[in-house]
Amino acid sequence: MCLRPDELGERIPDATLALVIAADVLEHVDELSGLVETFARKLRPGGALLVSGPTESLAYRLGRWLAGFSG
Repeated sequence: MCLRPDELGERIPDATLALVIAADVLEHVDELSGLVETFARKLRPGGALLVSGPTESLAYRLGRWLAGFSG
């Protein structure tokens, strides 16, 4: 299920999630500390938060250009 951050409080009971995946999205959230606190509240004991950040960097763009990729 994909939810906007403002939907978590009303749609997901506290301490019920085994896993929260936030892949390449947290850099777009204005109030990050509040969202992380919400994740902590929604995760059950022993639950996990899986986070990945953007991979785009100067080195990545250079490697992509050298390999002939565009877009």
